[in-house]
Amino acid sequence: MVSSLPESVVANILQLRRAGISIREISRRLGVHRETVGKYLKRLEGQISNDHGGPSVVATGFTGASKKQTGPRSRCEPFRELIIERVNQGLAAQQIFQYLVSEQGFDARYYSVRRYVAKLLVEKRDSSTVTTVSPPPPPPPPQTNPVR
Repeated sequence: MVSSLPESVVANILQLRRAGISIREISRRLGVHRETVGKYLKRLEGQISNDHGGPSVVATGFTGASKKQTGPRSRCEPFRELIIERVNQGLAAQQIFQYLVSEQGFDARYYSVRRYVAKLLVEKRDSSTVTTVSPPPPPPPPQTNPVR
């Protein structure tokens, strides 16, 4: 016999997820197996909204492909275009972080920027199909033998 959760528990699952709580934490709080929580969330996927900027069930990535987001939205997301611009200029994550703090009023930690830049670089690497070919090395200088 297939058992189903009471509507009050399903409503609590949905409410907690909308509040940005992880599936694992919802499972712990409600005493429901995490796979069951995930199953109900998948069924209710269309009802889950992202009104507050918290985690959504499906988020779009840099390459435009849909993929699941495992945690809350990055605090770097509002600065996405600025970060991409600086990554393309060849700046390091530390330099980008310093720019964001001093010029843009960024109030998160350096590690947030570092993770975000690393994610962007992976997406950029995965989406680029152009390979760069380096020129051949210069020939060695001619050797001269002393005449005796």
